[in-house]
Amino acid sequence: MMPKVCVIQPILASYRDPIFRELNHLLGNELLVCASPAPTGFGRIQNPVYEIHDPGWKKLGMFSYMPVQSLRQLLRRSDRFIHFGDFKFLSLWFLMFYCFFSHKKLWLHGQGGYKRSGPLHRLVYSLSVFLCEGYICYTEYSAQALKKILPRSLRHKVIVVSNTLAMEPAECHRNPETGSSLLYIGRLRKGCGIELLLESAARLKLTVKVIGEGPAGYVDKLKAQFPSARFYGGVFDPQQQEDIARDCMAGVYGGDAGLSVVHYMALGLPVIVHGDIKKHMGPEPSYVVDGVNGLVFLRGDVESLVNCIAQLRDSKALRQSLGEGALETFKRLMKPSMAQKLARILEN
Repeated sequence: MMPKVCVIQPILASYRDPIFRELNHLLGNELLVCASPAPTGFGRIQNPVYEIHDPGWKKLGMFSYMPVQSLRQLLRRSDRFIHFGDFKFLSLWFLMFYCFFSHKKLWLHGQGGYKRSGPLHRLVYSLSVFLCEGYICYTEYSAQALKKILPRSLRHKVIVVSNTLAMEPAECHRNPETGSSLLYIGRLRKGCGIELLLESAARLKLTVKVIGEGPAGYVDKLKAQFPSARFYGGVFDPQQQEDIARDCMAGVYGGDAGLSVVHYMALGLPVIVHGDIKKHMGPEPSYVVDGVNGLVFLRGDVESLVNCIAQLRDSKALRQSLGEGALETFKRLMKPSMAQKLARILEN
């Protein structure tokens, strides 16, 4: 039996499934994904073609760890690992030292720690990059930030694999003259800024279409406060998502965004996000270039967001150019695909 390639992450969300299916095919059906089932709001995996192992993560104060039995099983069956780069997981530290002193290989995969730059932060990242084969960053922005805090001798180990979604780009099917709604895709949670978006849209008498799940009481409160908004709940079918987005003029994230910006781009929508990159959930909003594929507003400023939306509402030419720019950005992120990039790293 060939050794498996093991990808270790906290949960297995449905948006990762197409990437892992392709990666499994490229690796000759050698992929093992070690992750717990995703909670509500992340979708479910149907009929996976790769092997899934639930490690049964345990908590120890602020730290998490994998039971010894699970870790032994992975070490016995795998010779190459990609571990998400959260240093509060003790399994990561064990694997880093184990692989360093053995024939097994480990890559880290994550945001690259671009939000902090203190002495302890530098030490942790320098030690981890030294011990592993390389650090796979989500974006070019986070890769450059990581290189700045690493010794020169380690910077060659920083790799970029654009964090994206494995979905077909929606060609420019929408008419810039008729777009009359705004789209929100993402979990309804603290920091998502949905209230800021809904308030801004209400001022402009525009409808917001909301795709995403959240606590029932919270969603009911939003529905009562903003009756003109349309809440679709968790929609994971790409065709349904595209149908909902068909008359939207932009994808807007009022708060701290992540992969949602990539989803907007795949749908051919101009993206509106705030410009404080270090406050976002992930580095993916760095894909947004003001005036090229989207617009940027001041974080938490309703007037700034209203002005951005009004610019799009009032200019057909701007809607069209930014939409085309967003779609081109997504296509560029997808060539080659995320799975192809990961396979090349593992095989080399």
